[in-house]
Amino acid sequence: MSKQYDLVVIGAGSGGLVSAEVAARFGAKVALVEAQASLGGECLHSGCVPSKALIKAARTAYAAQNGAKYGIIAKPTVDFAKVMNHVKSSIATIEKRSDNDAHYIELGADMFHGQADFIDAHTISVGKDQLTFKKCIIATGSRPLVPNVPGLAETSYLTNETIFELKTLPTSLTVIGGGPISVELGQAFAMLGTKVTLLAREDRLLPREEPAASAALLREFTKIGITVLFGVELKSTSGTIGNIKVSINQAGRKQTIPSTHLLIATGRVPNTPGKPELAGVSLTNRGAIKVNVNLQSSAGHIYAIGDCNGGMQFTHVAAAQATMAVQNALLFGSRKNGLAMPVWATFTTPEIAHLGATEEQLRTAKTTYTSYNVSYDEIDKAVAEGESGFIQVLVGKKGAILGATIVGENAAELTSQIVFAARNKLSFKQLGNTLQAYPTYGLGVKELSSRTEFTKLLGGPIGKIIRRFI
Repeated sequence: MSKQYDLVVIGAGSGGLVSAEVAARFGAKVALVEAQASLGGECLHSGCVPSKALIKAARTAYAAQNGAKYGIIAKPTVDFAKVMNHVKSSIATIEKRSDNDAHYIELGADMFHGQADFIDAHTISVGKDQLTFKKCIIATGSRPLVPNVPGLAETSYLTNETIFELKTLPTSLTVIGGGPISVELGQAFAMLGTKVTLLAREDRLLPREEPAASAALLREFTKIGITVLFGVELKSTSGTIGNIKVSINQAGRKQTIPSTHLLIATGRVPNTPGKPELAGVSLTNRGAIKVNVNLQSSAGHIYAIGDCNGGMQFTHVAAAQATMAVQNALLFGSRKNGLAMPVWATFTTPEIAHLGATEEQLRTAKTTYTSYNVSYDEIDKAVAEGESGFIQVLVGKKGAILGATIVGENAAELTSQIVFAARNKLSFKQLGNTLQAYPTYGLGVKELSSRTEFTKLLGGPIGKIIRRFI
């Protein structure tokens, strides 16, 4: 017998969980479907949460090993089993707090576990159950992209979905990829004591970032002993854990990289429910669900959010799209998927955070802008803590914030005030009028704004008048 719902949400990662909660709080009859036994999706179990827990442990070990500049001499021992216990504990705490069936049942949603397959435009099957819906939100996320490399299928390799199951610290690790997952996990293992070699197809790390950010990260990688090879063409892989070989071609030079472990981090591909064509849901040639600006698929009553729609693959983007999709689906709204000021962070050391446009994008669009920069050397808190980095803000002709890049300690947190200003149409000048506690890293943003405006003032006609009477 079919069960009737106002909204069926397929996928219980960040986007699906927010969708189900918002819809249930609105009073809709909601079903939440998750293919796995537990909720939380990739972010909780193999992405954001475990990687940040691992990074915290790695940074602690590295700080202890390199405390001489603060007068601290230590030789820490890494207990990898306890490191991984910390990772698992972090996941379990969040799972127990909110990412569990009981929590969503209490909110009023019905829970189903199993593969979701479309039967028709208003019905899915989950095992023996059939769910009929007025509206549907697909939030099925993504999975690791495994490249087509000779021998890889027969080689023992790790992805972000399996690396957190390791029981012992790898002696050596070859990381394939130069994006966020590659650099975060590669650096974390290097800080814990693994010999890491990173193979990037591109000519720099994190190619979406400003070149100065990529360069700063490469300097840190070199400092801690990570070998990075750019412009790499993968030829073949072979071996099992303990004896991995990766053959490459780099600018005509062929070589084989040996290691005990291999991590594949070359991107991600969308997941979709089964038989989307039976519901009239169209896919792109890369397997993502096609959506319009209102997040509707080609079947107008079915929405797709997060990684599965082929857009920006971030937890916070999926969550933001979830509220848009629920409002559009249940309240006959027309909220648009606006990412004019995208924001993201990569949690390496140094931390790298970005929002809005890059300089290259602005130059390509022939947008007039000015780049304002301040070094961490000019931020008292950073000097006191021995941290290096920079803040760069790109400002348009009328003072609008067009983009920003922050490299260094607390970079991700520092973006908040700039994002708030940009999204509320505040000018860069107004950031200089915000009172902030001393000493903080946030003062770097305030002082950059104040200094910029003061320099403009003194260089203009008002400055000439002031100097005449002083």
